[in-house]
Amino acid sequence: MGRVLIAQLSKAEQESFLERVQLKRYTEHTVADLDALRRELDTVREQGWSLVNQELDEGLRGVAVPVYRKNQLLGALNISVQAGRNNPEAINQTLLPKLREAAAAIADDFGGRLA
Repeated sequence: MGRVLIAQLSKAEQESFLERVQLKRYTEHTVADLDALRRELDTVREQGWSLVNQELDEGLRGVAVPVYRKNQLLGALNISVQAGRNNPEAINQTLLPKLREAAAAIADDFGGRLA
């Protein structure tokens, strides 16, 4: 969820955050380089969701989407799953659409979606 939230910040706010953050490697998959994180945040902003693949804990994948009310970011939703049971393709095909539906329903409850 953090990447989704940070990716939605203005570039100036994002850079301010990145200047203060201390990156820590939790697994061999963790993005622990600022330039790599910047690229990842650009990807998240462009695609509108984030997949964290065994970066916090071996065997754990997480997918997150933002929740908007019109142009206001309300927060983010996340699902964490076992890596052995959910490959990235399956997450994108089955879990991501359901997560987006839930985010849209929450946006509707709070007075409207982005578009």
